[in-house]
Amino acid sequence: MFEQLGHDRLDFRIEEAQSGMKIIDVMVQWMDLSVRQVRSGKNRKDVLLNGRPVSVNGFVRTGDLITYQMEVEENYFEPEAIPIEVVYENDDLVLINKQPFVVVHPTKSYPSGTIGNGLAMHFKKKGINPKIRFINRLDRDTSGLLLIAKNPYAQHVVTEQMKRDEVEKRYLALVHGRVEAEEGTIDAPIGRPDEDQVERMVMADGQPSTTHFWVRERFGNATLVEVRLETGRTHQIRVHFNHLGHPLLGDTLYHEGSDLIDRQALHAFKLCFRLPRTGEHHCFEAPLPEDFERLLTQLRTEDPFRI
Repeated sequence: MFEQLGHDRLDFRIEEAQSGMKIIDVMVQWMDLSVRQVRSGKNRKDVLLNGRPVSVNGFVRTGDLITYQMEVEENYFEPEAIPIEVVYENDDLVLINKQPFVVVHPTKSYPSGTIGNGLAMHFKKKGINPKIRFINRLDRDTSGLLLIAKNPYAQHVVTEQMKRDEVEKRYLALVHGRVEAEEGTIDAPIGRPDEDQVERMVMADGQPSTTHFWVRERFGNATLVEVRLETGRTHQIRVHFNHLGHPLLGDTLYHEGSDLIDRQALHAFKLCFRLPRTGEHHCFEAPLPEDFERLLTQLRTEDPFRI
């Protein structure tokens, strides 16, 4: 079992279930490391058995301690005092509730003032400087849960869960018009007609894309839907609902702006996955931001047809 000691190392205590196995097999099958990571650690002499460098082809006994010292990669984002709302954090991960209008990481257009800069400051205050590894991404104007790994091991473990469709991502979206079906699945490939074009669209030769939805509330000319992504294409929710004829409220890229909200009404409210090391399954939720809550209140209490 794992002994949690830091963001840059793994310590695994051998129990009867692993006794007699090769070290490399324990590291891959029980510690969730990739063969590439094990080989890399071996070459750096960062695989230890009871504190001493060892061949990964050696065998273990009950009570032995395998240590894997991860390759240190430091963060290169400039620390800035950007507010970060932490939902959950441990030695491997930090999960935050991203506010709208904030870019995830620095780019040519947004060299500072990003979530990456805020996380660099957050880690600096903790006395660590790990490379910031975003596991999921959110558009600048989308709010909600954003997961970041502090080391390559955690990134690998959760990314593999995503490949096996074991990570559940749910969103709330407010779309134009009344969606009549109580629930449904949008199975339509998404592509980009031109590499220089930001917009995506449903295309026959696009990437396979699947979106599941459930109606949560109907208003005069709008519908609140809960969405689960089976795939994770860029702008997938925005493209799929626009394809259905129900573009997101406030989405100026795929439809038009709104005087009720000055961004697309989209919030990543739920994320479920298994924690690295322990394998414990957790579901996390993030409350709606103020602008989204205010919009729903207006539709419920003032004029449900005001869209």
